[in-house]
Amino acid sequence: MASLNQLENDLVAALKSRDTNKTNTLRLVISEIKNFAIDLRTKNRELNDEDVNNVLAKESKKRKESIQIFEQAGRTDLSESEKSELAIIEAYLPQQISREELEKIVAEVIESTDKKDFGSVMKEVMVRVKGKADGKDVAEAVKLLLS
Repeated sequence: MASLNQLENDLVAALKSRDTNKTNTLRLVISEIKNFAIDLRTKNRELNDEDVNNVLAKESKKRKESIQIFEQAGRTDLSESEKSELAIIEAYLPQQISREELEKIVAEVIESTDKKDFGSVMKEVMVRVKGKADGKDVAEAVKLLLS
């Protein structure tokens, strides 16, 4: 799990090595994390590493959506920029599980809960794969195995 301190230390290293792309990406991510921390303080809660990973996952998802839109529009220059930012962000995220592993977990949940309801299966699977799989991929696997 990534921590805010780790990101800030890596930002300092990127500044020293004059890596502008990594510097800009880390500055943006750290800014988003600190804004999230401010929101948490209004709820009388402190920022933890899980919150940092949630913000990183959110930023990763934004980049993936942008890449798809830019490629559809034929803007390869912007797409490449987003891809490089995505690579930097994904380096701090936990390793994603494979499609086969995800389908195995979904099958286990369906078998153990004896429920054929999409919502209840999704809820249980998301608890088990939190941070290791995208919700969109989980939904596709659940739909596939429930049909």
